[in-house]
Amino acid sequence: MSEGTQNRGQGRRALVIQAHPDDADISSGGTLARWAREGWEIHYLLCTSGNRGSDDPTMTPERLGPLREEEERRAAGILGVASLTFLRHEDGELEESLAFRRELAAHIRRIRPHALFTHDPWTRYRIHPDHRAVGFTALAAIVAAGNQMIRDDQEPWKVEDVYLFQTDQADHGEDITATFDLKIAAVQAHASQSHFGTAARERLGEWVRHAGSKYGYELAEEFKRFLPRH
Repeated sequence: MSEGTQNRGQGRRALVIQAHPDDADISSGGTLARWAREGWEIHYLLCTSGNRGSDDPTMTPERLGPLREEEERRAAGILGVASLTFLRHEDGELEESLAFRRELAAHIRRIRPHALFTHDPWTRYRIHPDHRAVGFTALAAIVAAGNQMIRDDQEPWKVEDVYLFQTDQADHGEDITATFDLKIAAVQAHASQSHFGTAARERLGEWVRHAGSKYGYELAEEFKRFLPRH
């Protein structure tokens, strides 16, 4: 990687607003690892700790939440994420609300991201209510964070660029050929999620090869990308 490429993101910040630990690593981990290498400052905002994400009948939410937070810390370290914030809302119970919007807007103003990643809430047939609630609320929070007439103890901030993951309306690909191994390592750090074991490389490899063929890369992650219009 050239020095120019390494510094391409210098002074730039990206905020990833996700419902659960592992959502961003699965969907966007290769992109975020590459951006971190290029100088971007990557921040994770996790709305829940995924404390109900287990099929193990012996597991409890009280044990699982801290476990999944620690898994996410390990995964984030692999990818080069600068900071993680856990809001610790109850897994499976997120809803669009004014209070939730204000909470996310406050974090947007605090971090001041140039790019924001979140769930595509319009994706057909994805029925997890947390994903939809986070996607809709994060997008509404972009508007609130940038509105100078919504006043608190932080300055307004306008997000420049939005990347929606888990989308069925992709129109943008990011080259992850050089960072696919980091993505796999990050996904496998979520050991409590048994479906990511040794099959992760094969399963995710098929997705990223297909995406790469669409955008002229060997391996890629794809997004719905747009400039936020209020």
